[in-house]
Amino acid sequence: MPPLRGLQPGTHPRPPPADGVDFGHVVTAIGTHLPGDGIVTADAGNFSTWLHRHFRFRATQRLVSAISGAMGLGVPAAVAAAIRYPTRQVVGLVGDGGFLMTGSELATAVQYGARVRLFVANNGSYGTIRLHQEKRFPGRVAGTTLTNPDFAALGVAYGVRGLTIDDAGQADAVVRAALDHDGPVVIDVRTSLERLSAFSTLSGLAAATRP
Repeated sequence: MPPLRGLQPGTHPRPPPADGVDFGHVVTAIGTHLPGDGIVTADAGNFSTWLHRHFRFRATQRLVSAISGAMGLGVPAAVAAAIRYPTRQVVGLVGDGGFLMTGSELATAVQYGARVRLFVANNGSYGTIRLHQEKRFPGRVAGTTLTNPDFAALGVAYGVRGLTIDDAGQADAVVRAALDHDGPVVIDVRTSLERLSAFSTLSGLAAATRP
């Protein structure tokens, strides 16, 4: 498959956003360090565009995701995969909205010792819905803003390790620490809302819809 827009997967030519982390850096680090038999699960949402854009899957790795686009699959899919394959590294990618729907499955991970690594793309928004609002009803944001907990601290409350990425430069070290930990981990990635997807920005969408 040819690289999208003439770019090689894993490259990040745009300047870093001012309001958080470009999730592509985290996905690139996961792709670098995930073993050849690793399993990736992905919830539905704009955050998954970075997975599709930057992750180079090997033939021996597996992806479990939502074909119909329904939110909520990410966390329970990761827990189930880790229970089914306890010796393989399982990484779950989920948006903050999706985690708020089914993140309580962390209790199941703790109960059964499922070694999941859950990376929460935390931009304080239902990003996909916000994108459609910006395209079809510019300037009319309604019902897409989230008030989130500290997801790393929430993970600790469940009895798992909690880590945070709030700068792109931390991505590589935190990903390695998460994969090296012998137990479940929640990583709160403070992602950019301006960088709404791998291919869209709020300011770009506003400019495109401006009369």
